[in-house]
Amino acid sequence: MAAIYSGQADTSKVLWFNGFEDSPQPEAFAGNGALKGNLGIWMRIVEKQVSGGTPGDTCEILFWVKGYETDLFARTNIEFIQKDGEQTTGYIYDQFQHFYCSLKNDWMRIKIPFVMKTGNDLVMVTVRNKDLNKFTLIVDDLIIRKK
Repeated sequence: MAAIYSGQADTSKVLWFNGFEDSPQPEAFAGNGALKGNLGIWMRIVEKQVSGGTPGDTCEILFWVKGYETDLFARTNIEFIQKDGEQTTGYIYDQFQHFYCSLKNDWMRIKIPFVMKTGNDLVMVTVRNKDLNKFTLIVDDLIIRKK
């Protein structure tokens, strides 16, 4: 992520990036900010109208979450919704354990694949873990990009 923050990354495939720099957090993965919330209730990580792609583009949402070594953390539920207006065009309900792609220190990177339906899709990701209702989730460096 340092390459993105320093402006040295090839961002030609990045459709949207949020480093949560407007939410200062000392435990951030990179930069100075991160999203923080209670994992015991549904927590919206992103709700974004994605433009810059074309129908049929293979894309992915990637983000880092802190605390993967915590018991039951990998069972955190992910709900991904993709919409065109009021019509749902993509839906995934699963767990972190099926979408992690890398680990670094106490951080797990989650990757959710999807295909652009309209070139201006609304995508939403929400997470929750009722078994960890007192756990504070920290999310950082969310990227929506073309593959």
